[in-house]
Amino acid sequence: WYLYELTDEQIEAFAHIEIDGDGTAIDEGLRAIKEYLRHRHGGTRQELAVDYARVFLGAGSYDRILAPPYESVFTSEERILMQDARDGAVTYYRRGGLDLPADNTTPEDHLGFELQFAAVLADRANEALDGDDAVSLADAVSLARSFFVHHQQNWLPALCEAVDEFAKTDFYRGVAQMTRGYVESEAAFFDEVAADVDCRAGGGADGRRGKGRGRHQTGAEKLFEYASFHVLFPPKIFSVRTNAALSAKSMYSPVHFIALP
Repeated sequence: WYLYELTDEQIEAFAHIEIDGDGTAIDEGLRAIKEYLRHRHGGTRQELAVDYARVFLGAGSYDRILAPPYESVFTSEERILMQDARDGAVTYYRRGGLDLPADNTTPEDHLGFELQFAAVLADRANEALDGDDAVSLADAVSLARSFFVHHQQNWLPALCEAVDEFAKTDFYRGVAQMTRGYVESEAAFFDEVAADVDCRAGGGADGRRGKGRGRHQTGAEKLFEYASFHVLFPPKIFSVRTNAALSAKSMYSPVHFIALP
C-alpha cells in the first residue's frame, strides 16, 4: 500500500477481504476500503494510481510531496530525506541481521520497509513461540518494541493526518485509518505484553523458565495475535491464521530484506 501502486490482483483481493467487525480503527479502515471497492469499475486501478502518485510521490504538486511515506521527512527539522531517522532505521535492520540489497535506491526509512521489518520480527517471535524458545522470543519482541517506539509511533500519526488531508479516494483514507489502528494496537500490545515476555524469559508465575503456564500463556496468546495481525500490512504471508483472502501471494510484493553474511 505504501511502497507501490496497487495491481488489479491486489484490488480484487482487498475487495474480498474479511472484516472482524470489532469496531477498532483497523476495522473502520477496512470497511471504508471495502465500501470504496464495492463500486470498483474498469478505471479503479487508474484512479487509485493517480491518488497514490499525488499523495505519496507528489505528482502534480510543484512545491512539496503531500504525504511522503518517509520517517525522515516527518521527524527532521528540514523535513527532507536521508536524515537521522534513516540512519537509525538501518541500525535496527542490521541489529536484526538484515539489510536491503545493494541496488536498492529507496531511502531505508520508507514506511514500506519499516512495516516489512516489523513483520520479520513478528515472524521470528511466532517461530520462537512455536519452538518454546524463550530467549529468542524475548529478543524478537524487545527489538520490535524498541523499533516501534522509536521509528513508527513517533511519526505515523502525522503521516495519517496528511493522507486524510490530501487523499482524494476513500481507499487511501481507509488505509490511513488502518494505519492509525496499527499504531494503537501495537502500542497497546507492547505495553501489555512486555511484562509477560520478561516473565517468560526469566521465570514465570510458577517461578520456572520454559514451559510454565499462567502468565506465560497470556503472553503466548498475545504474541500469536501480534504475528497474525501483521499479515494485513507488510508484503509478507505468515503461516498463522492466514485469511483466505490474504493467502494469495500475488497480493504482496516480495520481502526486500536480505540476511547479513
